[in-house]
Amino acid sequence: MGKAKSLTPSQQIFVSEYLVDRNGTRAYKKAFPQCKYGTCRVEAAKLLAKPNIREEIRAASKAQQKRTQIRADDALREAARIAFADPYYLFEADGFTLRPMHEIPIETRRVIAKLKSRVEREVPLGERQLNLTCPHCKGEFCHTVDMVTRHETFEFRFVPKGIGLDKLFKYLGLYQEISPIESLLASFPKPLADQVRAEMAEMVPPTTGQS
Repeated sequence: MGKAKSLTPSQQIFVSEYLVDRNGTRAYKKAFPQCKYGTCRVEAAKLLAKPNIREEIRAASKAQQKRTQIRADDALREAARIAFADPYYLFEADGFTLRPMHEIPIETRRVIAKLKSRVEREVPLGERQLNLTCPHCKGEFCHTVDMVTRHETFEFRFVPKGIGLDKLFKYLGLYQEISPIESLLASFPKPLADQVRAEMAEMVPPTTGQS
């Protein structure tokens, strides 16, 4: 078995960027910023088909997982939490009373992106006499206080479900990136669409030395 071909500096950038979100088009654009979007899609696919690039991505992924101690299963579970989060678990059984934070299930707490508390108003009730019991001698005594009622509002904001669903769809193969041009060609008769694609392919400038 021959020695794997070493990567060029631009290819190394491509691999590093690809590991961020597994988006080949974006990674190629970072490595070769002068290229147009259509060219980036085509050339990224070519790079990802090369054995030395695949091997470098595989090795870099293993090293990344070892450093972070995060496995693919962990990331997938987190995406599922976001996609299937249910606000029901923020409340008591009556569906109205908010649970104390420590009683909210951790699966729900993990998808809370923002928590805000504010006092809407304070209403003075005037002086009230309280009959209290001394904790030491157990004797009763009276105490007069100015009582105020306050209305506090909590606002919870979850991580948008679309983020989790998008990750799951990609993982399950239910989502495929479609360019605006391909979306347009999908409405054409197949022979015409194939002809347009062939002519567009001839118009794409060569990228010799970039891959």
